[in-house]
Amino acid sequence: MLQPHDQGRGRSRFPFNRLFVHDLLIAVHHLRAVVSSLGDGLTAFAASAFVVVLARHGLQALSPDYRAAAVAVAASATAAYLHSLLARRLAFFRSNSVLADVALDSASARRYVCSVAAIACLAMLVAWVAPYPSLVASFLMSFWASLAMAVLLSKAWLVLRRRLSRQEQERWDRLSASRYAGKGLPAAAAGGAAIVFAAACLLDEPQAASVAALTSLALGSWFSPIAYSAIEYERLIGLSPARSLRAGVRDCALLGGALTGGAALSGRWQAAGIVLAAFALLLVYKGLEILMVRAVGGDKTRIAMAVFLFGLAGIAIMLPLLVPLLIPVCAWWLLAKGRRRTWQLS
Repeated sequence: MLQPHDQGRGRSRFPFNRLFVHDLLIAVHHLRAVVSSLGDGLTAFAASAFVVVLARHGLQALSPDYRAAAVAVAASATAAYLHSLLARRLAFFRSNSVLADVALDSASARRYVCSVAAIACLAMLVAWVAPYPSLVASFLMSFWASLAMAVLLSKAWLVLRRRLSRQEQERWDRLSASRYAGKGLPAAAAGGAAIVFAAACLLDEPQAASVAALTSLALGSWFSPIAYSAIEYERLIGLSPARSLRAGVRDCALLGGALTGGAALSGRWQAAGIVLAAFALLLVYKGLEILMVRAVGGDKTRIAMAVFLFGLAGIAIMLPLLVPLLIPVCAWWLLAKGRRRTWQLS
C-alpha cells in the first residue's frame, strides 16, 4: 500500500513529478547512447543547426500573410501530434508501468502533459519563430488552443464511449479492427469512388478537387495504418523490407486505384490527378514510415518522422527541386540501416 509521502512525490510541484523525471532520464540516456563521442556530438549539433537555419530561411521566404498562416498551421499540427504522443505515453504508464499510481492521478498527469508541451512549445518558438516577434503571439495562441481542443475532444470521446452500450462498443471495436484486417476495404473503395465520381460530375472544379483530396486522404489514412509491432516482428524473424513494404502499402494502393478510376470515369482529369497525387504522397509517407520502423524501432519512429518531415518541409520551401532527389536517398539510407538491424533481438 502506498504511503502518503509516496503519493506526495507523484503530486509534486510543476514540472517535477515522477512521470516527467522518468521520461527526462530516458531522454538523457538515449542522448548519451547516440552521442557517444565528440564527433557524434558535433554531427548532431551541425545537423540541428542546419535544420533550424533551413526552417527560418523557409519561413522568411514566404510573404507575410502566408508566413502567419504557416506558423499557425505548424503550431496547431504540432500541438495535436504532441497530444497523441502524450496520450499513448500516459496509457502505457497507466497499464504497463511501475508509475501507474502517479499516472492515474489526474493532477500528476495534467502536470506531466503541460510540462512536456511547454518544453516543446518553447523549443519550437526559439528555434523557428524567435526572429519574428509579431508572430510569437499567433504561435502561442494556435499551439495552446489546439492542445486544449485536442484534450477536450479526447475527453468528449471518452464520455461518449462510456455512454455507449456494450453492443455498440463492440461494434465500434470491430470497425476499428477492420482498418488492420482490411474487411471494410472493398466497401470503402466503392463508396469513395462513388463520392469522387459524384463530386466531379455535380460540382465545379475547385469544389470537386477539394472533395477528391479530402476523401482520398481520409480513406487512405484510415484504411492503411502501420502496425509498428508487426513491422518489428517481421524484422526480428528476418523477413525482408520488401515484404513489410508490400504488406503496408497494398491497401493504400488498392484504394488509390479505385478512387482514381472513379474520378477518371467522370471525365474530370483534374480531380483524377489530385486523387493520384494524394495517394502517391500517402504511399511515399507510409513507405518511409515502414522503413523508419525497421531502422530505428517503433518507439522512436513518431518523433523521428516528425523531425524528418519538419526538415523536408523546410527544404521544400527553399529548394523544391531537391525534394524528389532527397526522398530516394533517405529511403536508401533507412533501408540499409534497417537491414543491419535484421535478426537483432535487442
